[in-house]
Amino acid sequence: CFLKDTLAYGVDVNSDVYKSKDLGVTWRKVGNAGIGNNIKLYFRSDDEGFLLTNLMLYHTTNGGVDWEPILLPTIPGCTDFCMSGDTAFIAGRSGVILRSSDGGNSWDFCNRKLYPHLNALLMLNKDTIYAGGNNGTILFSEDGGNTWYQQYTGQETDIYTLQRSNRQIYAGGVSGVLKNKQAIHYLTNYTWEPKKNILEQD
Repeated sequence: CFLKDTLAYGVDVNSDVYKSKDLGVTWRKVGNAGIGNNIKLYFRSDDEGFLLTNLMLYHTTNGGVDWEPILLPTIPGCTDFCMSGDTAFIAGRSGVILRSSDGGNSWDFCNRKLYPHLNALLMLNKDTIYAGGNNGTILFSEDGGNTWYQQYTGQETDIYTLQRSNRQIYAGGVSGVLKNKQAIHYLTNYTWEPKKNILEQD
C-alpha cells in the first residue's frame, strides 16, 4: 500500500504491519492487526488505515501501531474492500455487499439479493461501483450502491479482479481478461467481451 512521496505500508501472513519511508527499500515493524487471512490493506492518509481480513475489518489512526476491530452486520467471508472519500464497500460470499457512508465507522447491507460469491470491487467514484464474482458475475451501481444491475459477460468462470485503465474497465479471472465493449459512460447496459491480446492497447 503506497501513499504519497515515499511512504508505504505492508502486512504479512501473521498480520504484522510494516512501514517504509523509502519506497520499500527498508521496512520497520510498527504493529500487529487482528486474526484471519489478510485480504486488503488500505491507508487513506499517513496515519489512518484499514485492514480487511476474511473475518473482520480493522482500523488504525496512528500509522498501524494500534488496530481496533470494526463491528460488521455479518461475517460475510470478506473478499475485498474499496473506499472513496467517506464512502466504502466490502464484498463477500453469497453476493453480500456492505456499505459505509461515515468513513468506515459503521456498516450496513446495500445489497440483499443473492448472487454468486463476490471476489472483487472497483470504485470509479462514490456513486459508481463495480463488483465481480463467481460464474462470470459482474454487478454495477451508479447510485452509490442503492441499486445494483447485473451485466452480461457471457462467461461462467470466476472473476477475481477489476481494474480501470484510462476509460476502459477490465475484469480478470481464470479464463483470461474481459473488457467493456464500450468506454465508460455510466450506463447500466454494458456487455463484455474477451480481450484476446492483453498486451495490445485499446
